[in-house]
Amino acid sequence: MADDGASVQELIIKEEEKALLEECLRRIPEHYETVIRKSYEENKSCKEIALEENISVRTVETRLYRGKKILRKCFEELSKT
Repeated sequence: MADDGASVQELIIKEEEKALLEECLRRIPEHYETVIRKSYEENKSCKEIALEENISVRTVETRLYRGKKILRKCFEELSKT
């Protein structure tokens, strides 16, 4: 019975975190959001994203790095409220 309670609580926490992540993705600049979504939601490689966006692989890598950094900060700020 305690396992059911823990799993429900974990599910609620995951849903809250997912909602926070979506909110943060809406707040970051579009060029970061695009590469992050293509990388994590569509499972595309940096090379595939670079070809689709007509940018270099290095630019994709930089946008992923910077975008994740901004997301982390946003996530931390929204988690406090």
